[in-house]
Amino acid sequence: VSDEERGIRDARARRFVAAYEARNDAVEAFFEKRGESHRLLVLRGLDEPNTSPKTTWTSLCNFLEAWSACPASRPLPGVLLVRERRAAAAQRRTDGTELDCASPAAKRIQIVGDRGAAAGGSGSSGGAVAPPPAKRISHIRAYKERVKQHLETPRNASTTPPKPPGPRKPMSRSQRLALKRAYAASNVPTWHAECAPRRPRGVLYNRIPKSGSASIMSWMSGQLNLTAYHRFGKNVTDVTWWSPHIPKHRWLAEDDLANYVASLSEYGRRGRFVTQRHVYHPDGVERAHADGVALVNLVRDPIDRCVSRYNYEAFYKKRLPPVDFDACLDGGRCDFKHWHVSTGEQHRYQDYPVPSRKASAKEWKKFQRLSYNQSMALLRDECHDYMTRWFCGHGPECRDDSDPGRALEKAKHNVRHAYAHVGVLEDLVNTAQMFRILLPDFFEGDPDRTPDEADFPAHHTEKSAVMVHAAASGAKTKSAPLAPHNLDLLYAINKRDVELYYYILGMHQRRVRLCLRTNGEVRGARDHGDEGDVPDWATKDVTALLRVKDRPE
Repeated sequence: VSDEERGIRDARARRFVAAYEARNDAVEAFFEKRGESHRLLVLRGLDEPNTSPKTTWTSLCNFLEAWSACPASRPLPGVLLVRERRAAAAQRRTDGTELDCASPAAKRIQIVGDRGAAAGGSGSSGGAVAPPPAKRISHIRAYKERVKQHLETPRNASTTPPKPPGPRKPMSRSQRLALKRAYAASNVPTWHAECAPRRPRGVLYNRIPKSGSASIMSWMSGQLNLTAYHRFGKNVTDVTWWSPHIPKHRWLAEDDLANYVASLSEYGRRGRFVTQRHVYHPDGVERAHADGVALVNLVRDPIDRCVSRYNYEAFYKKRLPPVDFDACLDGGRCDFKHWHVSTGEQHRYQDYPVPSRKASAKEWKKFQRLSYNQSMALLRDECHDYMTRWFCGHGPECRDDSDPGRALEKAKHNVRHAYAHVGVLEDLVNTAQMFRILLPDFFEGDPDRTPDEADFPAHHTEKSAVMVHAAASGAKTKSAPLAPHNLDLLYAINKRDVELYYYILGMHQRRVRLCLRTNGEVRGARDHGDEGDVPDWATKDVTALLRVKDRPE
């Protein structure tokens, strides 16, 4: 090794040590503010001669991802200088000035190459000039183009319904008694406007993400055939379950919304239907057919829904670093304080396909780089009054930061007047019971059977083989409970969602007590504070709720 190369190597080592010391000081200062319960990262093997500086630097950056921020490209100290030198050498070779400083072997190789090029040129006089090589694009851009082409490929809508629940497992008497069961529907006052059955042409479930939609859709799918058998005497239902194969647009422009309503009209022209989609409340969709289209939905506590989205992205899809939600919030990676609806709302959810287990490290790196930014943007969007914007719809008033109360009032109006029923995940069995009595031609099923928790196995069991394997191996499968200061933060940025959730919960509980004629236990709310208190109407008798003026003369 020459003295010049040794000096360059020593200089790179000194720059690396200086950069490491600066990072280490920043980490120590960070943890000094957070108490002694946290532990610093120990980088082993720094004094060993075979340890690569790049390995150490990568380990440090991976650790800091959960607590602060690393450079986007993660360059090793000194790498930029080496790149500049290589680029300068390449430029000198292009200009022909590299020959004087090259080795004798390099000079001979270049001279032979020049002679071969001259001979080839003289032997092909009059021939066409070779075209310049095609410009290479980056791997990331090529991957994006393939994903874009895949999403934009037109495909027909699927008519395969979700997989219904499997056969009920045998239970002991004590297990059956422990099941949470819906109130019986034997004395429903069908003369009351809020309890009267609807007879629409179709049902639209514009489902909110991470709110139990897989559980309720599986139950809906099973009820279709049961309803056909018990109500219409058919072995197979004539209701078509439409799942449109479209890009995951949640907010629709005016033309796209008109096309979507037209597609629902086409579904109705072909026959009775049930369809679902992640989409903001579509105004006017209930008038897509002359017989009407009924809207249903299912909501969840907004704080629980936000945490569920984080667990899904970090521990199931592996798109975010699998650390506790507190670590993401405290470290600044999950920056929720500087989000604005005008710039942060995700109108389209870009779901990048997950590579197979046999994929190369380069494919996984592409996927992680692209999906991380998308998942973080989606997480921030869904944790900021998302349910309010969802039920408000597509209008500009739903995204007006100057007057956020308008969006909340319109969301309440749509829930009250546009939907057949909006249930709550925390009271799933009574939500299913309300769907049965309000939409009997679709979801009544066996009239002598009352829904219970066993009808929703996906809601109470771990259905993912990946998560089952992770839990069996002792790996972390979800975040720890949030610290009080982070819980306060989520409540502060979801004030309208919390108010709307308890408004929907009150409507659901009132309709359950009104239509199922029960004075039983009030179900559904998790006690998150004053908003979770039992409303005044819950202590009244059912006869007080059935007002005389509502009875037809």
